[in-house]
Amino acid sequence: MKIFRKALSILMMFVLTSSLCQAQVENYCLRLSQGGSVNCGPMPELDGLSSFTVQLWFNADQWTEGATLLSRGDDLSVTLGKANIINVKMRGTTFSAKSNDFVAGKWIPLMILSTANATQVFVDNTSVRTLSMSRKQPETGASFIIGGDNYIGRIDEIRLWSAELSSEYEYFTHTTLNKWVPQLSDLVAYFKFDQPWCDNIVDYKPLFDTKAQNNHHGILSSTGASREKVTDNSEGLPYLLMGGYTETKRFFDSAIEVDKYLLSNDLIILGLQSYSDGHVKPHTSNDHATVRNGTYLENYKTTKFTGVISLNGSLNSYIRCPETVFSPSNGFTIETWICIDEWQEGAYIFKKENTNVGKGFSVRLGSESSRELIVRIDGREYFFTNTLRTGSWAHLAITPGSGDNALICNVTGRTIGPNAKSDADKNVIPSDMSGMSLSIGLNLNAKFDETMIWNYTHSFDEIAKHRNGTIAMPGPDKKLNNDLMWTNLAWYRYDYPDDLGFDFYSQDEWRNIMARCYDGYTGYKIRISVKDHDGWQSTIADANKRKIFAADLAKESKYYDGVELDMEWMDGLQTNLGLLADEILAVLPKGKTFMISHHQYGAYQFPKNKINKLDGYTFQQYGPQGGWESIGAFKNGYNAFINYGYPKDKIYLSYATTLTNGFINGKYGRAPIGYNWGIIGEDYVPATNGERESGTWSDNKGTYTFYFSGPVNVYNRAKFVRDNQIKGLFYWDLVNDLSPSHKYCLARNANYALNANVDPRVESVTPNYPTAINKVVLDKNEKAVLDNNAATYDLQGRRINPSANYRGIVIQNGKKIMK
Repeated sequence: MKIFRKALSILMMFVLTSSLCQAQVENYCLRLSQGGSVNCGPMPELDGLSSFTVQLWFNADQWTEGATLLSRGDDLSVTLGKANIINVKMRGTTFSAKSNDFVAGKWIPLMILSTANATQVFVDNTSVRTLSMSRKQPETGASFIIGGDNYIGRIDEIRLWSAELSSEYEYFTHTTLNKWVPQLSDLVAYFKFDQPWCDNIVDYKPLFDTKAQNNHHGILSSTGASREKVTDNSEGLPYLLMGGYTETKRFFDSAIEVDKYLLSNDLIILGLQSYSDGHVKPHTSNDHATVRNGTYLENYKTTKFTGVISLNGSLNSYIRCPETVFSPSNGFTIETWICIDEWQEGAYIFKKENTNVGKGFSVRLGSESSRELIVRIDGREYFFTNTLRTGSWAHLAITPGSGDNALICNVTGRTIGPNAKSDADKNVIPSDMSGMSLSIGLNLNAKFDETMIWNYTHSFDEIAKHRNGTIAMPGPDKKLNNDLMWTNLAWYRYDYPDDLGFDFYSQDEWRNIMARCYDGYTGYKIRISVKDHDGWQSTIADANKRKIFAADLAKESKYYDGVELDMEWMDGLQTNLGLLADEILAVLPKGKTFMISHHQYGAYQFPKNKINKLDGYTFQQYGPQGGWESIGAFKNGYNAFINYGYPKDKIYLSYATTLTNGFINGKYGRAPIGYNWGIIGEDYVPATNGERESGTWSDNKGTYTFYFSGPVNVYNRAKFVRDNQIKGLFYWDLVNDLSPSHKYCLARNANYALNANVDPRVESVTPNYPTAINKVVLDKNEKAVLDNNAATYDLQGRRINPSANYRGIVIQNGKKIMK
């Protein structure tokens, strides 16, 4: 029984396909033509400050003296001066800064950093002017305005801080910000401009800080202000891939928190297994059923049932499960909600039997007068009376019992044993059913919901939980016993009208659970990766098996943005791998990406004439043997890849959150552990030179030394990728990293150099400015025309709701009069 509504069902179906429409976030800026501006409301957080920081990127179409980049009344402004000069007004002082970089037609990263006794102007993190200064910023109620006063050009990445910004992460000049930025409490407003679907400009500060009471969302002027995609600043502010691996085999006990996912814009799921016959299959069960002539109903007889399948026996309708469904060896539970429309003696609720019914399992309708169900197991029949009623919903569960009741029929909590005419055999576990498929609702007129098939015997208490909609499901921050994954449950909820046979206890659903961590966010992709098998080199040497492999992979790519091959130990020229890539490219659906994973140690000799056919190559620069942890080894690997012939936009570099093997006295002691296994204690201090680090960990066999790449090392890797505009940086794996709330979380530190740009999607904003006096902008009649979309304030800072009778603020003889 479900209490979910149609909206939830539609949302879940959207999750199945939403990432397929995503692209990694694209960089947008503010485009201003003459007179265009953005009003960001009063910004009293700057009042009275002596230490604060202003950052922005700008690119002027023409260098017009007096053109304003940004301003706040008469107390703060940044304007273009004469050639190679900008003028700054702040803290009661007007001064100039000169740089040869101050020219039109060029993206310029500008920072004004003010401390208690001085103010500096930086261009690309280099100081070009220092001025002694002792005054504080005047208090004013004027609005913060971007543009206006003849500025024609583009502006990007405006950040206002209420303190001196630390240089620890190079002022974040060449990357964007996320909520983990160390000085978040000092961030007053942040305008990134990467929300092209929003009518106005989003202030990211309240997106990062949910406790923020106000915002500074900007209102675009009616003309002269718009967004524009940035295509010419990839060197200064690159938007690249930041990937993270996870593995479905450990999904139940991994408990990966949502914030870990959001630090990766490229989620790579190691979820497919290759086999020696050429086939590729999911790591974990993926038992979607085929539905014949079934009809989706939003609900039936009660709104407690939403997403119901209707079967009509006269139309030969049924649900056919894969052969892998229901193959018990020690126990089983088979259960469903069912409403029989017409009692048809001999019609099957469940049937998985051979043609002579000597082997297999089935549940069919018997005599209607006694409301009889007949369960047949390997030809032996067990009869149950007073079970289901025509026209009424009931929850039916069949499971092994004990003693005289070796088989139990449970109907909505009522336990019914087999009657006297039943077979006396107490062995109720079906024998081998290989080659057979389970059918549900064969020749039956009925409605079904919440059908579950287990190779596991559940207690009556557990069945009651299932009946009431409670089932142990994995999820972020939710750690379960990994053994649950292998109970081989198939769960048909019939919630997707276009995919009625979808298995909700499947690898595709694990993918959906991960995808839901990105709900409300944009800029991510989800890909599926194939694991190798022993002797895989021989497998792909067979032309027919390559075709089988490619066809299976194309099929399994259905719910993913792309595919990857993670085939280990590829020594020598990979001719056959190149031939396999050809087969995959020939059948992979349009729009899916295709990458291959390589190792740094030397196994990356993919055929040079085919390198550009693929979207990229994930280079694994880590391993249990060690030797890959230093930043020097990382850069040496990149140089080797370049020298072999890989273009930098195909090279996807990496780090690991797993450590090396553990060593005792220089000798192997145990397999790798995770970075989050406690090796980072309270007294841990990262190696500031970014070289490989070591730590110790103990068990009952001894104390081991492990080697790893620490947070500074990982930051430097991301910086190297950013500075060289390489394809991206990924890591293995999400499970073994520290929580993003920990300052030494590796993915968090990588994002400090190269942000993943997985941002909340904002389609509209409602300004909620701090109380202050709003800057008055006059029209030709000396009236401030109200924008119905903007928050407006009176002289006491009270919010004004515009009306047809309100004309604005009139200036008469220097006095402001409400009218």
